[in-house]
Amino acid sequence: MQYAITLPAYMALLMLIVQAAIYFHAEHITAAAAAEAVTTAGVDGGTEDNGRDEATRILSATASGFLLNPAVEVSRDQDLATVRISGRVVSLLPFIHLTASSVAHGPVERLTAGDAR
Repeated sequence: MQYAITLPAYMALLMLIVQAAIYFHAEHITAAAAAEAVTTAGVDGGTEDNGRDEATRILSATASGFLLNPAVEVSRDQDLATVRISGRVVSLLPFIHLTASSVAHGPVERLTAGDAR
C-alpha cells in the first residue's frame, strides 16, 4: 500500500529532474548557437544574414528534440553585432511551459590603415 503513494511521487520527481536537464541542455544549445552566430555576423564582410544562417544551421543540427520553433534575431551596426535566440523547450509534463533564450554581443571587425613607415 505504501508504494501506491510513494511510487507516483518518485516518478514525478524523476520527470522533473529530466525536465530540468532538457531545459539546461536547450539553454546551452541557444547560447552556443548565439555565440557562433555573433562571431559570423561580426567578421569583416559579415552580414546579419550570415549570422542568421549560421544560427539556423547550428540549431537545425543540435536543437531538434529539445527546442521547438526557435526564433533568431540578428542585428549588426558599425560597432556591435547582437544575436538573440529563443524557443520553447520540449515539455515532458503538461503543466510546465519553459522558454530557452540567449543573447550574444560581439564587436564588428573592420580593417584599419596601419602606420606607414
